Amino acid sequence: MKCPNCSGDIKYTPGKAKAVCPYCDSQIQISMTAEEREFERYTSRRAHNRDKYFKELKTWRVIFYISLPLAVLSGVLLSLSDSAFLGLPAIFFIFAASPVLRLAAPDIPKDLEGELSKKERPLKKGALYGIFIGLVLLGGVVTGLIKDDSKPEEGTASSSAVSQADTAE
Repeated sequence: MKCPNCSGDIKYTPGKAKAVCPYCDSQIQISMTAEEREFERYTSRRAHNRDKYFKELKTWRVIFYISLPLAVLSGVLLSLSDSAFLGLPAIFFIFAASPVLRLAAPDIPKDLEGELSKKERPLKKGALYGIFIGLVLLGGVVTGLIKDDSKPEEGTASSSAVSQADTAE
């Protein structure tokens, strides 16, 4: 590269926006090459895709965490129900919520596929099924334990009935 003022040789360092002539100290603005512009566009597009993906993943996780207590609640309704109508939410969560949540998960951009950790990816469908079935069962078991504790055992009198019988004598 030659200096436009003194025609002296200038050493150009790739990636720099300015070059200085060692002979006349004039500064020359250097425009980006086509390769540098393409690389700049690629990194900008990649950063935009990454930000967009993580924003969508955060929204998906909020929906996922909101649905977890609903799965437990559906298990509670299933164990409390004497009719089949109240068991429908549990069946819904077991068979419908997992695939719907998986379909709603954001797609991983192709340029990020190899570098994301497990925490930066949405859960797989099998894991979602396991979580929802486990939470529905947990809600049912906890409700069953609470219902069993609230019923007095047969054959034993309550303490108030015994104390009333003692005072009557």
